[in-house]
Amino acid sequence: MQPGWRRVHSRAHTPLHRDPGATRPAPQNHGEMPRGPEVALRAGMNTKRWMPPLAVALLAACGGSAAATGDGGPGGDDGGLPPDDDASLASAFTAAQVQAAQARCGLPHGPALALATQGQAKGLLEGSWLLCVDASTTMFSPGITLMPDGSWYRLNADGSGGLLRGLGVQDQGTWSVQCTDESPLPDSQPCPGSSITLRMDDVGGDLTASGCAGGTLSFESAPQRMYLPDDLGEWCTGQPVPVVELWLVPL
Repeated sequence: MQPGWRRVHSRAHTPLHRDPGATRPAPQNHGEMPRGPEVALRAGMNTKRWMPPLAVALLAACGGSAAATGDGGPGGDDGGLPPDDDASLASAFTAAQVQAAQARCGLPHGPALALATQGQAKGLLEGSWLLCVDASTTMFSPGITLMPDGSWYRLNADGSGGLLRGLGVQDQGTWSVQCTDESPLPDSQPCPGSSITLRMDDVGGDLTASGCAGGTLSFESAPQRMYLPDDLGEWCTGQPVPVVELWLVPL
């Protein structure tokens, strides 16, 4: 059992929830951390340097390329965000992309996927998701990006119908998955009963629905959907709170 967690005996197979007075568990890594320059890039640091226009012109005249200066100069500041190596992990989504995802929310439900391991669940979770249901108080609203390193970013409305990655103690946090009611297992080891739970916390330690979430994961295919019965009482507050059923589609 992870430090700072305790069992709830009100149910036969109730997930673990956090004791609000206990020390917060350390975020879990979801893969080997990169080495060398990639570490700086993943942390949102731009290791390249902006060059003045005269230097760029001289570089081009000598057979070089202005692209070597990177995007850290005027008009190209990345705001300290991680790089967008994967389209599903982009820091912004256009109104057309959001509308396309919203259209998938209304499609008939596809077959359920059988989850066997934590690694399988992590692979399905990684990426950006749009919330289909009207649940504005949840941390998933209006969208969220789950990064491979176990961090997440809230996607906020940009005022033009698109979504933009947020920053700050209420728009960033950590996520992890675990076999329900089991000690941590290797990602490749099948979970007993194939029941896997998602847990999410924001940086600020908010235990309300806007900063904490937890529940048993389910997925559908064709079209792909994620279903999460967000049980705030079991995973965050320890108090009786109605479960909120969340449906999400990939962006």
